[in-house]
Amino acid sequence: MDTWQKAQQVWSVLAFAAREQKVLSYEMIGDMTKMANEMGRELGHIFYYCRS
Repeated sequence: MDTWQKAQQVWSVLAFAAREQKVLSYEMIGDMTKMANEMGRELGHIFYYCRS
């Protein structure tokens, strides 16, 4: 799975949490996506997407 696909997976988790009005920690996102401590680049893609 490439970085963009991982970013899409993280985006889906964040969108679901927003709909449910839940706050997620990095640890919780890592547990859900199986990307513990390695999602900095993916979150960067999401940040730049939201910023534009």
